[in-house]
Amino acid sequence: MSNTTEYGENAIHIQHSSVQTAVGGSHNTVIIQQAAAPRTPTFPLSNLVGGNAHFVGREAALQALTAATEPTAPATPLVIAGLGGVGKSQLLRQFAHQHRQRFDIVWWARVDETWGQDMLALGRALCLPVDGLPLEAALQMVRTWLNGCPQRWLLLCDNADVTTAAQLLPLLPSNPQGRILITSRNGDWGNVARPFPLGAFAAAESDAFWRQRLGDKYEEGEEWEELASLLGHLPLALEHSAAYMLAKGKRSADYLRLYQKQRRALWDKTPPPPDYPATVATTWRVSFDAARETAGAGELLALCAFLAPVDLPLELLEDANVEQCPRIAPYHCR
Repeated sequence: MSNTTEYGENAIHIQHSSVQTAVGGSHNTVIIQQAAAPRTPTFPLSNLVGGNAHFVGREAALQALTAATEPTAPATPLVIAGLGGVGKSQLLRQFAHQHRQRFDIVWWARVDETWGQDMLALGRALCLPVDGLPLEAALQMVRTWLNGCPQRWLLLCDNADVTTAAQLLPLLPSNPQGRILITSRNGDWGNVARPFPLGAFAAAESDAFWRQRLGDKYEEGEEWEELASLLGHLPLALEHSAAYMLAKGKRSADYLRLYQKQRRALWDKTPPPPDYPATVATTWRVSFDAARETAGAGELLALCAFLAPVDLPLELLEDANVEQCPRIAPYHCR
């Protein structure tokens, strides 16, 4: 049976997705495109890459991040701040993998690299019509959705080193259902984010790292503690040295001697470890270059490089005359 309706002399036949009009005996057919059902996102959503198989320690930091992201905690962004190579991004990734089940959306966005593209990818995952829009309008659409949605979301803002707090604040959504974690070398975020300082490994964490990372290549009684101390218990430096020892078949004593004689050559020539985007040399060079943008800061940093590797009393530097500091590039210091 045909499901057709006719009205008056000029008949309109509605059948399926076409409209047939009969005028004076002739028939014209107009095809009506059926509107596709609007797409809706399927939760959970995440763009996390795999976790760090060699992550160890940081129990206290992970517990603190857990408490800071509970539903009853303030929704103010939290900034994990520390020196380059201290493991900020690795801590962020580990936390996200451990707690991804608590959130409907877990999204990683690189602040100083491809923030716009990462957030546009989130818009597409949310089935928002962001393609073809000016970037600012598309990002505003994503923020508006996050601001008004009932879903629990976790936004991971990595490497906010160049972007200032004032620049990042307008880009961030604000919703009691959401949580924002930021990593940065800059610890001064004013009222924009709560500080969460991160330091180097404790001695026990460094030892746990050697054991886990080197596996059966780890030998008791070797110079692991001395080597870790020489490397400042810096996670990136420990990973860098472990990768080198495994690749070259070196023992800790061999690496220790080589490092003491040729540390710059080791850091410059060895490829970045798999779980880090840069070597120790490139990581520190970024910090040195940033310091040199402020008059006298590079020279002051070079001066501090000759002092013992401990916390310096601030009053020791308050009256420093930077004009008398040696005019050298900090990363050329040995």
